[in-house]
Formats: sequence, C-alpha cells, structure tokens
Amino acid sequence: MTPTRQELLKRLANFRTVPGHGMDVNKMSDEELETYVKAIESMFNKAIEAAEEQTIKEAYPNHFS
Repeated sequence: MTPTRQELLKRLANFRTVPGHGMDVNKMSDEELETYVKAIESMFNKAIEAAEEQTIKEAYPNHFS
C-alpha cells in the first residue's frame, strides 16, 4: 500500500456511511479514492457551515431580517 493511499484511508476513516451504501474503496485507484475523499470532506464542510449559519440566525434573529 502506498503512503498516499494510507493517508487517504486515514482521512476517510473520519467519516461513516450507511452499511451497503458506501463506495468499495478497495476497488478504487488512488486517484479515484482521492476524489471520493475530497468530495466527502467538501460535503461535510458545507453541512457544518450551513448548520453554523442557521445557529447564528436563530441566536440573533433581529440581525437577519
């Protein structure tokens, strides 16, 4: 296993998918795995940003009229 693949799998270990619905990372090339990891990280970051924005709007409703 290449060091790049080890790092990608380490990053991917931070995320979980519904059993049977995730990608088979063992069949992916390093390039495909990198694209998959980046996509999941991006979706996670966007979800966190949206949740934070919603929390701020709920905490300060008068500032977002």
